[in-house]
Amino acid sequence: EQLDAKDARIAELADWTEELDKAKTYLTEQLDAKDARISELEGRTAELDKAKAYLEGQLAVRDADIAALREKCGTQSEQLSSREEENAALRLALKKEIEKPWHQKLLHGSSASDHGL
Repeated sequence: EQLDAKDARIAELADWTEELDKAKTYLTEQLDAKDARISELEGRTAELDKAKAYLEGQLAVRDADIAALREKCGTQSEQLSSREEENAALRLALKKEIEKPWHQKLLHGSSASDHGL
């Protein structure tokens, strides 16, 4: 009777040990899978960090280019404004010159004797 009880206990412990081994194998596989996923994500994160740094560098270059173009456009705009002011002054001077009486005679068909020729 004691032998049967001990055999039953041995069988029970053997079944329990087998279940524990299966659980251990399952958990080990899960841990390995999670470690692989972590490594994959860490690699991807490193790639994304490199891409981010590259894009930030490109953005800085573009910002510098834009600032340089704005400065150049501002300078050109100032030059254009200066030229427009010069042109306006020349137009005004030309208009005043045209409005002078002797010039009006030239424009409206005066004779050579009107000009002292």
